[in-house]
Amino acid sequence: QLTYLSAYLTACSRAGQEGVKVALAEAVWPREYLYTGTDMYSLRDMEQLYTGELITTLTTAVGLCMKHVSSCLVCSGRGFICELCKDRRPVYPFNLDTSSQCSECLTVFHSSCAAGLSTCPKCERLEARSLNWHVTNSKLARETAGS
Repeated sequence: QLTYLSAYLTACSRAGQEGVKVALAEAVWPREYLYTGTDMYSLRDMEQLYTGELITTLTTAVGLCMKHVSSCLVCSGRGFICELCKDRRPVYPFNLDTSSQCSECLTVFHSSCAAGLSTCPKCERLEARSLNWHVTNSKLARETAGS
């Protein structure tokens, strides 16, 4: 969740101006890897996980980011509209409990909507467009070769 939120802050000029990025770095210091990658943890992190201290640190950092994203016009505008149900309320990839993301095109859907999907509709459109492009180019190539 923190990795997704950090990406929103990185893309937002207001987050830098308002000092949110610095506040996030300070909240987890010296462990910026907690939001830059999800596969690295130290022994200290494991100890703090056991004592509950790491959860407190992460909860504070997520809260800081969520506060900015929900109040920032730029960040809140970067949500996705679920193309399956067409609900106008944005879906965000950092809402891990309620959203699902396509691993290929990274489109975000409500988890409940995506539960019955076998393929991603956006990936299908992109594939159809690519196939259509190849067919059109093949026709053009034959037409120009025959002239």
